[in-house]
Amino acid sequence: MRDHPLVFRFFFAALLLAACPSCRPGSDETGTDAGGEAPVPALRIYHQEPVPAECAGEYSRIGALAKKQAFGEIAEVYPGLLDCLSRSWGAKKDERLCSYHYNFCVARKNSARPGSVLGEIGAGMKTWPESFQHRVLFASALMQLGVTRSTIPEGTEEAVEAVLRPSHHSKLREMRITPESLHVQWAHLLLRLKRTEEGLAHIQKALELRPSFYRARHLKANFLVALQRGKEAVRLTRELIEERPGDGSLQTILLSACLDTGEITEALEIYERLESAGSSGAPAPGFGLRLKVKIAGGFNKLKRFAEARDVLMDVLLEDPEDSGALYQLATTLRGLGASAASRALIRRSKELHAYFYEKLEAESAARGARLAQHAYNRARALNELDRSGAILEELDEALGRSDQLVDLQLIKADVLLRLGRGELLRKELEEIVLSDQCPDMLRALLARLRAQEGDKLGAGRITASLGHDLESRMKESPRLGAHLLRIARESGDLPEVARLLEFLESLDGVKGGAPEVAMLCRAEAHLREGRRVEAGALLGNNYRMLEGGDTWAGALRLLATEPSQAAEDAVVDISDLVDHPELVAEVAGFEIVTASPALEAMVKRATVLIRERGGILARMRGFGDGDVLGLWRELLELYFESGASRKARETAWYLWHLDPGGLEASLELARALGREEEVLTRLQVVERGLKRTPGNGELAALRKQALLFLGVEDR
Repeated sequence: MRDHPLVFRFFFAALLLAACPSCRPGSDETGTDAGGEAPVPALRIYHQEPVPAECAGEYSRIGALAKKQAFGEIAEVYPGLLDCLSRSWGAKKDERLCSYHYNFCVARKNSARPGSVLGEIGAGMKTWPESFQHRVLFASALMQLGVTRSTIPEGTEEAVEAVLRPSHHSKLREMRITPESLHVQWAHLLLRLKRTEEGLAHIQKALELRPSFYRARHLKANFLVALQRGKEAVRLTRELIEERPGDGSLQTILLSACLDTGEITEALEIYERLESAGSSGAPAPGFGLRLKVKIAGGFNKLKRFAEARDVLMDVLLEDPEDSGALYQLATTLRGLGASAASRALIRRSKELHAYFYEKLEAESAARGARLAQHAYNRARALNELDRSGAILEELDEALGRSDQLVDLQLIKADVLLRLGRGELLRKELEEIVLSDQCPDMLRALLARLRAQEGDKLGAGRITASLGHDLESRMKESPRLGAHLLRIARESGDLPEVARLLEFLESLDGVKGGAPEVAMLCRAEAHLREGRRVEAGALLGNNYRMLEGGDTWAGALRLLATEPSQAAEDAVVDISDLVDHPELVAEVAGFEIVTASPALEAMVKRATVLIRERGGILARMRGFGDGDVLGLWRELLELYFESGASRKARETAWYLWHLDPGGLEASLELARALGREEEVLTRLQVVERGLKRTPGNGELAALRKQALLFLGVEDR
């Protein structure tokens, strides 16, 4: 944090201890706290012993580097000193080494990313479990790492609470760290995670220890705004401004608080004053996206629509799916008479309902340090936007920590199968299933991927094994039966589909094990027998919770459409059918298809596209994406020509992910985002493309067209 650089405090505290060999260890072992806290491990501060003569050279060199604050070089030299000390003192676990190892960890923490030193600090805690300074450094490194992420690392809360016990305050002060500053550092991270009630409680503890602590009072004002306690925030912020009138950040807090209390005119005067100061060379004010949306809302309430639009365009060019900004801009455009654009943004906001939900769930998981859940909801949110490349990046990061997270592997499989690159995950799973601890669901997923590639024999060996004592296996993996049912259905094994359906529906509690698969199989059976009404009743449900369930249901809905309601074949997006080639191959002979010229033409169009797509994907196999960009673009053009709009969109996003802002990728993605509802996303893509290729005529024309639709003069 700006006013409390604890990273550097730890380092200089270590140097201070190193310079004080006569310091005597205090009798500060801890049992049960006086305040009635639960017993905690005995912790103490290890003080430095003078270095032996044979190690004086390395130690002097470190001292010289410390004066220069050359942390990277110190981290490189320290292992030599530690080796020398361990030889002189006879053991690497000698407690006299503890404080020197701590200093080494501090140097590494200051010279590299905080995450890279956690293992070394953990090793120190294991070797010297009573070392208080290692625990403080561990907590600080975790907090620092949390600031750089949208989630906090696992174990952060426990590590922080362990060193902030009142019984440890004296030890913190001995390390030249005030307990209140550590409370503030933790509160700052909690504010970023929107854990506002907990964060404010830590601020209150800091103020109990030092009531005049300016940084704690400053942060308290931020918490009061976040908790929508506007009147208290205004009162406290005005007090702080009187104390430090030169602190511009207080004006930003006051601005936000005044908007909450309805003092809109004063709030906007503050905003204009800060904007004017920023344009005249003063430090630029820090208006976050959320605050900008509030400011625009203030302009809208005063019917100052043009000013609201300028603010909101800045927000939406950074995040075109910001729900609050979309709503406010729709209001703004209606006030300016741009009714078509206003209606388009309202429709976009409704389209993004599932995205907003998953995004909120991801934020909630982040607040609780549930990293796998956060990645799961983030991936599902991105899936609502067809951001295929970003989904895979999110999942790969989480699976890098643990490759046996079943829910994440299922989403990854769905994305790669839609892209036609399922073999990439199949190769990974071939290695994972060799483990004795591999979950049954991952074995089933491998069977599905093998079947998708035509290896029905290999898939059958796995499904036969998993089908043995299936009811017992489903106690551990409730969705296993449904996944085997899905494999049978995708393989065209109708007798096995019927057998598994009967088996699953006979079980108690089967509804907890992915009933969507059974429902979709039933709907498909109804269509096979010409029962549109019964199929339609099942297809009216939401299948988003099943990986790929929305596209499977979408394909069946296209086939369940009454002939009298069928749209012209040319305007139907056949993407969902393309994602289910086995279904398309089967339904060509269904009576409901052959009796409807519109459905028959649609199925034929999908059949041709699936065949041509398969030829392109076959040429890609065995190559990395960068080696087959030409084939990806050939596939994208095929989707455009065939009217598979969603497939074109997800492929264009994938190419954009491979080359963000590249000219071809930008033009292709802008073309795929051609609907009125996507105007802001399209504009963001074009703007980023122009940063890479300034002055490009095609991008400039697309930019002008989008701005014209929004009623904005060229910016």
